[in-house]
Amino acid sequence: MLASESLRLCVDLSTCITALYNATGSYVSENSWDITDASGAVLISGGNIGSGGDFGNCAAYGCTDPAASNYDANATIDDGSCLYPCLLDLVTLNLYDSYGDGGGSITINGITYTLAQVLLRHLLIYVLIYQYVIQLLMLQLILGVLRIHGILLMLLELL
Repeated sequence: MLASESLRLCVDLSTCITALYNATGSYVSENSWDITDASGAVLISGGNIGSGGDFGNCAAYGCTDPAASNYDANATIDDGSCLYPCLLDLVTLNLYDSYGDGGGSITINGITYTLAQVLLRHLLIYVLIYQYVIQLLMLQLILGVLRIHGILLMLLELL
């Protein structure tokens, strides 16, 4: 005698959803399951204990080029993040601006590099250093307050 049951579930197919089948009953090999969308198309199905997988939008973004230094074997969609080691001659581009207004650029093999990009990197470094110094000063302030608190407690004990 065939027994079946259908349940309507509300899921977000724009995300990746994991389904794992856990059979119950005496004859687990007789069981099977499937998940269909509103049109009846089967999204995923299985038949044994531990069967299952992912359905919905399970795209994994990353570098899909095995020749790249940051290749991601799990990536299914290339997001343009691939990095390639320099296999030729490594050179350093230095841009200078004596007036300091960030002007100037140079184009090499169709790629334009501007002084503003270099200045932005230096600014980021200065911001990170500033944040680190602020954190150190805050730590010093907290330690100073704790020391004063400890001294006050000792004075109170003497009274």
